[in-house]
Amino acid sequence: MLHACLIALFASILLSRQAAASLGQALPTLLTLSLAIALPLGWLGVLFAASWRADRHIGRTGSLRSLRTLDRLTALATLTCTFGLCAATLMGGWLTIVRSVTGDLIVVDEALAVSPLLVLTIGTWALSYPIQRRLREAVIFRQVEQGLPVHPIPTRAGFVSQQTRHQLLLLLVPMGLLWTISESLDRGVDMLVALARRAQVGEPLSTTLTLGADLGRWLATSGYGPGLLLTLHVGAALVVVACAPAIIRRLWRTTPLTRAHNATLAPSTGSELLYGLPVEPPLSEDLLALAREQRVGVAQVLIWQTGGTTLNGAVLGVLGRFRYILLTDALLERLPRPMVLAVMAHELAHVKLRHIPWLAATLFAASSLPLIAAQGVGLLVGVRFEQLGPEFQLLSGVASVACAIAAFGFVSRRFEWQADAFAVRALSQREQARGALTEVGLLDSITGGAAPGAGTLTLSVSASSAMAGALLAVASANGTDPRRFGFRHGSIAHRVARIKALPGTALDAVPIDRAASRLKFSVAVACIASIAALVLTEI
Repeated sequence: MLHACLIALFASILLSRQAAASLGQALPTLLTLSLAIALPLGWLGVLFAASWRADRHIGRTGSLRSLRTLDRLTALATLTCTFGLCAATLMGGWLTIVRSVTGDLIVVDEALAVSPLLVLTIGTWALSYPIQRRLREAVIFRQVEQGLPVHPIPTRAGFVSQQTRHQLLLLLVPMGLLWTISESLDRGVDMLVALARRAQVGEPLSTTLTLGADLGRWLATSGYGPGLLLTLHVGAALVVVACAPAIIRRLWRTTPLTRAHNATLAPSTGSELLYGLPVEPPLSEDLLALAREQRVGVAQVLIWQTGGTTLNGAVLGVLGRFRYILLTDALLERLPRPMVLAVMAHELAHVKLRHIPWLAATLFAASSLPLIAAQGVGLLVGVRFEQLGPEFQLLSGVASVACAIAAFGFVSRRFEWQADAFAVRALSQREQARGALTEVGLLDSITGGAAPGAGTLTLSVSASSAMAGALLAVASANGTDPRRFGFRHGSIAHRVARIKALPGTALDAVPIDRAASRLKFSVAVACIASIAALVLTEI
């Protein structure tokens, strides 16, 4: 939800210029400042009291009911502050107020405009630290009893830093880089056009400035100027996408998973094959072998260092040579190998099934539909979209953002279901391949015959149990209620129920695969229709 709120806030900043043209400053300055500054500070006070009360209640009773109440209050605070900042930006001139203090600096003014939400988020983490420490201490006692590795408890500053790097910087770093490059390109073009105007009125310029003026004149008068600028923006976005994984892996403190880690991570199931047939390989090699089996290019598998506080996995990068699979230290230390492989397969699914590009296409299609509808209304009344009332244009922009966020969540949750099923299928295929290999070894060693037929290939109970167990273990270790609904992932309980219904299903007849195919087809049609409508309306 935090990422969706940040995206909505950045979108409101993009729409703020259009909003200023249509509504001016509809909200009084005092109300604008109250929504942007006083509301987040007020919520911090409420959350401070709620955190203190929840910590005392957990210490006295051991019940986590107060923690669930705190989580709901935190979600409500994030939503209301996001709504308040969007309203202040679109209708109160919040960005103009910020620029009156800082000037129109590249990225600086936008960063300060979103800072109240960031302060609220970081402050919430700082306030929840005593509870997190108490829960961490309880986990350590259980780890000691089970003989698991124990990590030192981070300080409050360390905990806040870790949360900031893992949750905020994942979105803010690439978005900040893209925003900086994009705004710099626009400023550069404006400077060149200004030089052309100075040269046009006869102002003497140096040789270098004269060349800049000639380029500015070409950009302003040539039909190729807008296309060149668009190409530069797209190129900048591609560069950011390519470089972001290498940057984030360092922000997240990762180390390569090597053979040296195999003795202490992901304990083996203890199963062996007979007559010298291959037993379980080292974990690092097994994970990379799984990637090769699924034909997914991976540069490295990295240990995501979280101080033993988080069980999770992630995939970074869209290009095989620059793609990393991240598995947290706690996940590798606490989960048995089948569950680690299930998490790995889940992350590979997002790459294999191209979920990230399809999510980007979903955002494009969903955000375009309201704008196309507005253009259609304009055509019905005989005017272009630009000639419609500014209030109508602003409403179209708000509807565009709302549709994009809603569609993103809807599609993302179904892609998570598909990734879960993909992991079960990948592990089932491995089990059946190993079972066939065992039968070959036994038959060859006893009779010298050939292997029997493989029979019907179906999803196995053990593979389903491994994926479901990994999800429940992640929820338990992270202190997450399995029934809690997540905007992007849905609830763990619902995902587990879907996974447990998979055993016995044919490998090529998984229901969510058919549903995802229909969803992708719908997104593709919507994208084609959107592009066609945009081109036709421009013509």
